[in-house]
Amino acid sequence: MNVWFSVISAVTALAGAWGGQWISARRDDRRWEREQRREDLRWDRDERRDRRDRTLRAYVDFLTKLRQYLSAATKMQTAVVNRSMGAGNEHDVVASEHEVDLLYHELAEKVAAVEVFAPLEIYARAEAATSFARELWGTLWDSWAAVNGPEPANADETVAAIKAAKRKAWEARTVFVEQIREYLDG
Repeated sequence: MNVWFSVISAVTALAGAWGGQWISARRDDRRWEREQRREDLRWDRDERRDRRDRTLRAYVDFLTKLRQYLSAATKMQTAVVNRSMGAGNEHDVVASEHEVDLLYHELAEKVAAVEVFAPLEIYARAEAATSFARELWGTLWDSWAAVNGPEPANADETVAAIKAAKRKAWEARTVFVEQIREYLDG
């Protein structure tokens, strides 16, 4: 009986040690898995925050450049209106076509960033705002040519055409901003 008692004790001791190791390993595995899930969640959260920051930066950059483009249009509008009213001269143009093209290309770069980061409907609004801003400049250049031509254009018609084009551009900008706000709130 003494031998059997020793064998049973040894087997029990080994089983206890192995069982303890197995329990400890399972506990460590569960802890590691829990930490890994927590780390994955942290990475996902950081990635979403970074993407949101890049998206917001793209929106702000686009709106800033659009505002610059439209502000230059407002200065040009003043020159056109002054000229159509008989004040000023043909040298009052506030921006060359080259400068306007540079502004437009900078604006187009910002639209490209919006395209990359924004949902399709917001990108479409940015494209619409850019298109209406470009049309505004087309109206301004046409009006400038008309008021400086051999037979100056009617001031009221010129101002009305410019105001209509400007209103469309600003409305498109406003719709873009509202779309962004809805997206960010939702």
